[in-house]
Amino acid sequence: MKAIKLTLTCLSLFFLLACAASENISLETLPPPGVEVQVASATPEASATPFVLELSDALGRNVQIIGEPRRVISLSSFITSTFFSAGAEHLLVGRDSLSLYPPEAEDIPSLGDMFSEFDAVQFIPLDADLVLADETYPIESILNIEALGVPIFIFPTAVELEDIYSNISLIGSLTNQQELFDLTIEDFQQRLASVGQVIGDTSPRPRVFYELEASDPENPWTYGAGTILDEILELAGGENAALNLEGTWVQFPLAELQTINPEFILLADAAYGIDLATLQTRPGWNSIEAVLEGQVLAFDETIISKPGPRIIEMIESLAAAFHPNLFP
Repeated sequence: MKAIKLTLTCLSLFFLLACAASENISLETLPPPGVEVQVASATPEASATPFVLELSDALGRNVQIIGEPRRVISLSSFITSTFFSAGAEHLLVGRDSLSLYPPEAEDIPSLGDMFSEFDAVQFIPLDADLVLADETYPIESILNIEALGVPIFIFPTAVELEDIYSNISLIGSLTNQQELFDLTIEDFQQRLASVGQVIGDTSPRPRVFYELEASDPENPWTYGAGTILDEILELAGGENAALNLEGTWVQFPLAELQTINPEFILLADAAYGIDLATLQTRPGWNSIEAVLEGQVLAFDETIISKPGPRIIEMIESLAAAFHPNLFP
């Protein structure tokens, strides 16, 4: 029996030596008899760097996000519409009750709004990893959400188009979807350029009165000079009737409105039942050209108060209304 083992051992050694000779492998490189040889696995790739981001928000708070957000709650209509514009609505698991555009947004669970009783505890079942709101949101609600351990980032209100671009880009950064949201900005700018090419230096430009609120018809509220409304009306080929009034929200005396005699009136209070018929019953308003010609347009006020990607839709529709001969 020992002779058989010795013979097998010799045969094994002979086989190894023959292989070494045929492949010019040094004997020193061969493993000793009886040692199990294991093929080393490839070096594992380094794990992907985890997503970590820290940014200062509109309230000056340093907000840290650890891990790429996949379940987001939007508490602002401009934020909600921005997700839909970018095709990233699948990330939304909750919204405020004022986020009603596009209509599909109403399929997302509503969590109330700044004007109603707000219970942050209802956020818990949604298992959100990021909450986004704007600076108009009550600080008490923000602190309640933060106490749940969910990061909440507060956006500044845009006062010009460049701010809208910045906010859209910021959402991309916070969700690690920069390219997707940058495409939204690119689309916005291309559509804006197209309107600009058609409008050009067209004149005269219609004077436009934007009615924010008119519980006192003798002194209706509007947006004054230097506001985002100015920029929007100019880009759409119009002119703000309140250019001579300074301030974001200002009252426009009826006597002055009659003198300027705007060709168009935009009703931001249309949601409260204000329409052309309402204006026709107001003393002194029937002498205004916009009322006489019926050029009174209902308007969604949140497009201006919470400006986002919908602004380009507003500019396009206003340009077509102001200059129907240029936009057949």
